Amino acid sequence: MDDTEPNVVGVVRVVRAAAEDPWGCGGIALRDGESAADDPSIVAVWASPAHGVAIGRGASPSRPPDPTTTLDASLPVTLELTLTGRRCVGRYSTDGTTWHRIAPSLTVPDSFRPTLVPFTATSSGTVRIEPLSLSHQRPTGGSMTTTLG
Repeated sequence: MDDTEPNVVGVVRVVRAAAEDPWGCGGIALRDGESAADDPSIVAVWASPAHGVAIGRGASPSRPPDPTTTLDASLPVTLELTLTGRRCVGRYSTDGTTWHRIAPSLTVPDSFRPTLVPFTATSSGTVRIEPLSLSHQRPTGGSMTTTLG
């Protein structure tokens, strides 16, 4: 497999996040499928009224991680999270054409076995996302893509 092409790509569109729930968010995470169920490891990108768009590491997509980087962006916004080798990159687009990198890449261990997880984290149902595409490169070189929506 070419180490310059992403072997995992997830794209979601965060359509709505209500201002009265500033910590409500929606996004996509790469979860380590080999971690114990009670201690999963994730890299996530998300959008919320409190953070704009953000990227970070954490333990579970049910509670977004502390962001390593945040940028102002208005909703709706499309988020992309890719894994190339051991590097995770988060990007966003407000128009579907022009993409902006959120931060420098975050690295994951060699043992990281990614599973894409679209998520919302809110107690009052104030966030709406649309998963658009989830793609994993199979170890044999083939690919498996699910286009949603």
